[in-house]
Amino acid sequence: MAMKNILVSWLDYRYDFDANSPCVPSYSGMTWGLHRYFIPQYNCYRHYLLSLKASLRDDPQMEAMLQKISHDFPTHRITPVFMDIADPIDLAQIKGEVEPFLLSIREEGLVHIFYNAGYQMMQLAWVLCCMTSCRHFTRLFHMRKPEFTQSGCPEILEIDLTKEQSTQAYGLLKNSSVESRSKDTCITSTMRLAYQRAEQIASLPNFPALIMGPSGSGKEQIARYIHQCSGAKGRFIAVNCAALPDELLQAELFGYKKGAFTGATEDRSGYFEAAAEGTLFLDEIGDASAMLQQSLLRVLQDGLITPLGDRRPRKVSLRIVAATHRPLLEMVAQGRFRDDLYYRLNPAIIRLCAWADLPEQDRRELFYFFWQQQAQRLNHGRTIRITSQAQEFIIRCHFPGNIRQLQNLIASLYVFYRHEPCVTLEMVLSEIDGKESEKVLPFSGWSLESIECQHIQRALQHFKGNLSQTARALGISLNTLKAKMKKFALQKEMYS
Repeated sequence: MAMKNILVSWLDYRYDFDANSPCVPSYSGMTWGLHRYFIPQYNCYRHYLLSLKASLRDDPQMEAMLQKISHDFPTHRITPVFMDIADPIDLAQIKGEVEPFLLSIREEGLVHIFYNAGYQMMQLAWVLCCMTSCRHFTRLFHMRKPEFTQSGCPEILEIDLTKEQSTQAYGLLKNSSVESRSKDTCITSTMRLAYQRAEQIASLPNFPALIMGPSGSGKEQIARYIHQCSGAKGRFIAVNCAALPDELLQAELFGYKKGAFTGATEDRSGYFEAAAEGTLFLDEIGDASAMLQQSLLRVLQDGLITPLGDRRPRKVSLRIVAATHRPLLEMVAQGRFRDDLYYRLNPAIIRLCAWADLPEQDRRELFYFFWQQQAQRLNHGRTIRITSQAQEFIIRCHFPGNIRQLQNLIASLYVFYRHEPCVTLEMVLSEIDGKESEKVLPFSGWSLESIECQHIQRALQHFKGNLSQTARALGISLNTLKAKMKKFALQKEMYS
């Protein structure tokens, strides 16, 4: 069966209506033009029209547009979607609303997104989605106005996001490595706030940040995300403040002059200069010495560094992102961490939680993400089968090493068992510490949803991922099974 086409666009409050009557739709407006030209040309069976408001009651212009379209194009299906966005230039909030919506309709068909309508950040959110999580099921279009065409009618043009000249938004994104970011990042519902804060920090040039969370919770991943979102021209450099002796760390960070110490046979720039116009990530900042803390404070306050053996300070321009698993506020109270340095970093804190504190749904999403990721890296994109018992054990395992430990476990399963018919619980247990296998997170509850999820998993396992046979055995329709799999974050590739 041919895939259906869906149209998605914003209601344009500036150009969709008569200039003198804001609730009277205009024939020259973009939304009316889409129904006159775009929908017939691309045979779109439904149009999702997005509103900034919270409900139809709050949006009389949407109500007027719906009435106009229903009257002029009675066979067209138009569905209003209310996004409840307070600030039309808040990119993080807009993307945070439109991305889940696009993902929720991906099973309905190929999504055609109209780019022109809305403010610049609303347009940029479409580009971000089309280049990352939604790139496999979306196409982006814009409309050339009649006065600029030979025919005197609007022209519909597809935007090629691989070409710089395709859209202004590409210029804002060309340094952000969006596609690589999407492949390496899984943003669950619990993590979304942290990533939204990261995007807001990234929008401010060279604004410092502090990331707090247990070891292995993804602090460096967030730091890289800030760097990539910022579009910075310089490099991202990561330094572990706990890995080197203090004098060596000072030399690596600030650089040194020839003769500054034994073995300094030439001038050498440090990481601060190497990360110019980029981001320097200082991991385990809680382990920094008092001398290093004082030097860092000067960089944050004045943007100045002084290489070892030099008397002349140098100006540097970069973003500093620090991270720690230690309780810095307690260390400040104990006199073990400078309060002025802490408060220099304090305005932009991002907190990450441990694996054990994540909701089960988040743990399930992360498990599937890394299972697919390691298939790409270690098995030519082919996922290996795993029993539902083994999968549930991993999702409920305690993992004191947090997300990093989960990632390493899945990698080891692909390395050692990729040629086996199926990964079993016994294989999983052989790859983890015996004591850890005794620490299992509590069952999420005896709710019907939990039992239903496990029952569907067992059926998928039995029928080796065949959805038609699974749906028939469960006594439900194929569409219902797909909806339930989406709800429980189950993927048929895990069972086929």
